[in-house]
Amino acid sequence: GKLYRHIKQERVSQQALSAALARFQQAAEALPDGALMLDNQNNIVWLNATAEQHWGISLSHDRMQTVTYFIRYPEFIEYLEARLYGEPLALKVSHKDAGGATKEMTLAVQLVAFGEDQMLLLSRDVSERDRLETMRRDFVANVSHELRTPITVLSGFLETITHAGTGNAELLTKSL
Repeated sequence: GKLYRHIKQERVSQQALSAALARFQQAAEALPDGALMLDNQNNIVWLNATAEQHWGISLSHDRMQTVTYFIRYPEFIEYLEARLYGEPLALKVSHKDAGGATKEMTLAVQLVAFGEDQMLLLSRDVSERDRLETMRRDFVANVSHELRTPITVLSGFLETITHAGTGNAELLTKSL
């Protein structure tokens, strides 16, 4: 009787755990960000579909492999080893997609510690934001360059007016 009750109780808690895990995985699949779970040895325990696309890693083939076999960027390896939780890292990545084409993107990466010495590696594709920031920077540089010439001409003209006195200023204005 006692052993049977214990086995039954164990089975119920096992089912509850399985259900909780299934709910977690469903929630993580719905995230717009990549989520990759690592154990304390940096082995891939689980990842969602977005993380598979971001890193070119397959859950079915690459589960329990060390993450640094796939993500070999030196700045990422340093970031992972330093365990910089809460400190995001911007990483330019490129890998071949399923069709064999090279895909390049900028990922904002962040480590989150949880549970017994486990980590979640979150990744967000910020390529568009990166591209827009570059366009904005180029635009500002071009505009300031384009404005520099007319401003130099104007300041020279204003200096001439100021030094020339009012009589000459009227002549200058008429000649323009």
